Amino acid sequence: MKAFIAISEDNGTESKIDTRFGRGNYFMVYDMENDSIINVEENRFKNEGHGVGIKTAGIAVEKGCTLVIGAQPGPKAEQVFKEGSVEIFVITDGTVNDAVRKYKEK
Repeated sequence: MKAFIAISEDNGTESKIDTRFGRGNYFMVYDMENDSIINVEENRFKNEGHGVGIKTAGIAVEKGCTLVIGAQPGPKAEQVFKEGSVEIFVITDGTVNDAVRKYKEK
């Protein structure tokens, strides 16, 4: 399973979870089965005026992610995830390692 995680800095699995889903500084695609990073990229939409959540959600779906970990997305982004059968796991503090562990413990 691939997870899409909004992070505030590019510091690997010690990156802090960003509290703003659509405006996170970076996004990480994470392999939940192998506990490994697939890729990290800067959020090219973070400074746009509006529609950021929908565009960001579209990236997650395009990358084949079936899980999103991080801040609560807005209602329009949430609809994109619903249509793409993407699970949302809301967490707004800690690192990627913390978030993955908490998801697996649920």
